[in-house]
Amino acid sequence: MRVIRQNISKYQPFYQTLKNVDNEKVDESPLRLVEPEIPDQEEETQTEGSPRLLQYISALESKTKKLSNPDEIINILDKTLRRIISVNELSIFYYNDMQNTLISRNKNASSKTTAFINSTNKDGILEWIFETGKPVIIPEPSTQTIRGTKNNYLIIPIVERKVNRGVVSILTSINSLPDESAESQAIRICLGIVLPQLEIIRQKQQLTSTFHDLQVYQSKLTNDFKLSAIGELTSGIAETLISPLQVIMSYTDMIGKEFKNVDRSLVNGIMSQVKKVNTIVSRLVKFASLDSSELKIQPCDLNRFIEEYQEVIGSSLRNKNYECILDLEERIPPILSNENYVNQILSNAFSVLRATNEHGGGILIQSKFIKDNIVIRFISTDYLEKLSKSYDDYSRDISFRILKNLMSAHEGEVVSDATETTGSTLVLSFPLKRKIRK
Repeated sequence: MRVIRQNISKYQPFYQTLKNVDNEKVDESPLRLVEPEIPDQEEETQTEGSPRLLQYISALESKTKKLSNPDEIINILDKTLRRIISVNELSIFYYNDMQNTLISRNKNASSKTTAFINSTNKDGILEWIFETGKPVIIPEPSTQTIRGTKNNYLIIPIVERKVNRGVVSILTSINSLPDESAESQAIRICLGIVLPQLEIIRQKQQLTSTFHDLQVYQSKLTNDFKLSAIGELTSGIAETLISPLQVIMSYTDMIGKEFKNVDRSLVNGIMSQVKKVNTIVSRLVKFASLDSSELKIQPCDLNRFIEEYQEVIGSSLRNKNYECILDLEERIPPILSNENYVNQILSNAFSVLRATNEHGGGILIQSKFIKDNIVIRFISTDYLEKLSKSYDDYSRDISFRILKNLMSAHEGEVVSDATETTGSTLVLSFPLKRKIRK
């Protein structure tokens, strides 16, 4: 028996053979050792975060399509954005017709946020944001501390057809939001879904309001034709009365001079009453003459117009047991207007303050010169709900709408208030400094 002590064959250990397996043969090998791959943090965000954002955006779009109430749409937008970033309050502001004040589109906007947005508008910060065209984070002043701020306002400009329409305000705790981040893109997409829908709803409401105004003004125009006919008839009757009154005054004066036995007090009484009727008729003719070809802007003394108008409507107020008291400041500056416009303003103001109490009452008219403004204040003892601050449906009162339009033409303002304990107040403010018009 022979023992072979030397072995010329060499074999590698088993673990070394597994380690040196080629990449091409790894799939064919029944056993293999593979090191686990650790995904990058950004890739994990894209694979897991993006589908969630898409789900939020898809849910927002499907829900808002079924709604027509702006508050409900903004509420859903608020809930969606709270899933994307930290949101304490969401508000959408639009400029008013004068482009000087921002008004909240949602009713639950806090007064603090509204004051802050309008303050930034006056300071010119919003103008800078519109120029940049990008969202900007502004610290909230009330939460500033030594270590920093707790809350910030994320201001997003709303621009439509190169016109600055408003801003979206988001009160949040985040300090920065890069434009290339997924959250920033998701917010832009959400606003791109909601804002056009809100604009469509606003245009529909404006179209409905315009159609309603058309119907109201058509009915008003029909009534104006009737009033115009009555005015022409009244003007003709008044002019016809002037001639007999002059004859009566002439004969009365002649009787008083030629007949010495006639009581002079009776003659003077007849003369005074005839002069009073003549004055009233003359004012009525002057007020009824509305020649549009003579509409010229000139200085107008409001006190004089108020006194003349009181004489015209004095009899109708007395018939209703109403007293009209004047408290007019002397030597107030005149305003630039036209006689017909001023008379129309007074007519609509008294139409708004139309007496509703059958037991009588009173109206106080005051005129004051306050800070480059002529202020006319009407105070009535009646409680008129349409003049209260809580009343918001002025479309029912055409006189109030016409009054506001006439005051807007004078660049003035109309302020009203009414309570059951103090009565009703209507304030007209005429600015003396007007814009230069071409």
